[in-house]
Amino acid sequence: MIFSNLFLVYLYITCILGYTLVLLHDYTQLGKVPRLLRYGTLLGYPLTLAPFVIIPMHMHARVSPALVWMLGAAASLFFGLLVYSVCIEVRLFAPEKPGTAWKGGTYRFSRHPGFLWFTAMHIIWMIIFSYAQVVLLLAACIFLNLIVITAEDRWIFPRLFTDYHEYQKEVPFIL
Repeated sequence: MIFSNLFLVYLYITCILGYTLVLLHDYTQLGKVPRLLRYGTLLGYPLTLAPFVIIPMHMHARVSPALVWMLGAAASLFFGLLVYSVCIEVRLFAPEKPGTAWKGGTYRFSRHPGFLWFTAMHIIWMIIFSYAQVVLLLAACIFLNLIVITAEDRWIFPRLFTDYHEYQKEVPFIL
């Protein structure tokens, strides 16, 4: 089954809203904002995952079932790495000095390792569901994520972490 044009528009809007809320959530970390706004913007994170749930519900894979299982396992691994890098690692191994950037683990080789893992997930979905509109939607999601991490890197993180400019000189943006 192919997405209807209207359904595809709704999915694009969901993704745009998700990435916008993620960026707003990062911005709320800079100062005092109402708790409702800070927690409300957390909704952006599950919205960015919408294509990974919606696409398999409405489309058939364009590759063999064996390849779906192998690629699905790889996507699950990348999802685990995403959760580890973004949610677990930075909280478990937070720097002892508040207001400084975490420079260990996956953040030693990339300032935005979550972007790497999430992009890999998108590319795997592009391979499994290789319909033109799916590829375009997922490419747009990668681009939106790139906008978010660029804004974080240029405007938010330097204000959030006192040592971020040094970190930018030591570790590459993506790879």
